[in-house]
Amino acid sequence: MLVLMDASILMYLTQKPSTFLMELHDRGDFKLCVPEPVLRELKGLTASRGRRAKAAAMAYEYAKTLEVVEAEGEADESLVRLAVALGAAVATLDRRLMVRLRSTGVPIATVKDDHLMFTGTLISKV
Repeated sequence: MLVLMDASILMYLTQKPSTFLMELHDRGDFKLCVPEPVLRELKGLTASRGRRAKAAAMAYEYAKTLEVVEAEGEADESLVRLAVALGAAVATLDRRLMVRLRSTGVPIATVKDDHLMFTGTLISKV
C-alpha cells in the first residue's frame, strides 16, 4: 500500500525514537511517499527558530530520500486529494487532517503511545 507522509509524522520520526516504521513494515509491503507540497511546508518551517525549525530541517532531509509525488496546492489538501485518487493511506499526527481523511474514507496511520495505529481499511498493497 502507498502511504503518504505528512509533515507532522515526519517531524515526529526525527525527534523521538519510535518503532513506527518497523511496525508499518511488519504489516506488509508499504511504499512511503511524500507529496511535493509537504516538502515545501517543511522547507518553510526550517526558516523559523528553535526546536520546531530543527525538527523540520531533519524531517526535510529525510523526506527528500522518499519518493516525491507531484501535487498542487497546500500540503493538507494535496494529501487528501492524492490519497483518494491513489487509494493511499496517510501517515499523520494532525487531528484536523485526520477528521478530513476519515470523512473521505482514507486509511490513516498514526502514533498512539509510541506505537503504530491504523484507522480505516487498507485497500491494496504496493
